[in-house]
Amino acid sequence: MKKIIIAFFVLIIIANIAFAQDIDSIAILKQQIVDINSRLDAQEKKINTLLEIRERDKIWGKGRYTNLAYGAGASAEQDGFKFNSDWSFSLSKGTSYLFPNKPFFNMLKVGFDIRWFDISATCYKNNTDYTGGSNWYPDYGYDDWYDDYWYEDDYEDIGHYDIHVGAFGIGPVVSVAPFSSFNNGLRFLRATLYFHYQPTIGLHLMDEDGEMELSSAYCNMMDFGGKIQWRGIALGVEGKWGSGKFSSLVDPDDFDYDYGYDYDYDSSSTKRKFSSTRLYISFTF
Repeated sequence: MKKIIIAFFVLIIIANIAFAQDIDSIAILKQQIVDINSRLDAQEKKINTLLEIRERDKIWGKGRYTNLAYGAGASAEQDGFKFNSDWSFSLSKGTSYLFPNKPFFNMLKVGFDIRWFDISATCYKNNTDYTGGSNWYPDYGYDDWYDDYWYEDDYEDIGHYDIHVGAFGIGPVVSVAPFSSFNNGLRFLRATLYFHYQPTIGLHLMDEDGEMELSSAYCNMMDFGGKIQWRGIALGVEGKWGSGKFSSLVDPDDFDYDYGYDYDYDSSSTKRKFSSTRLYISFTF
């Protein structure tokens, strides 16, 4: 009987020890489950953050763009005469730096835009408009004198050209994606406004005595515009204007009073003013 009682108590002790071990194991398992759930939650947050960033990048992109533009109504003014363009084309490339990473109100970003380069070429028609402010007589225009004096039968009028090479233009930019919270294609629609000051080297070419003559100047050029973008393509319009003081391509000794020209005119340099409206297609990436 005594042995049976001792064996019974031994079994109870062993059972208690085993039960205690089971409780410890369960506690350890519970803690491991908690740790695993915490890690899963953290990974899920990271995944959601990455998905959110990816979705924002689809809407806002990296800010890089390339513009191909046609200059509608491009013109230049010089010595009281306005030269109207026959055609004008340009190529530009830049980057928009927009802040913050998470847009204001989930739709608005602001920042600055750098126009890395802006190259344009313009050919002018062989007709001009008198705008005043010159020593020329209004009833005897620039083209009248130019045709009478310079262009003889054996010379071909190949026109006037301006080539502008701009670099490192900078200015503010504002962009809004009003439908970014939508769960359809409208969320990729975005509107942008911008302004640049563009340091530019201007080249003016004209035909003189059947040969091309070239003058150059530093030009202060500016532009203001906007575009509507969907995904990686955009359509935009911008106004561009500025001026530069070019070395003159004419010799005052070649003039005669019969052409209505005042000898007091300083022909060492002449100021050219430029303006144009650009219609462009933009590729963003």
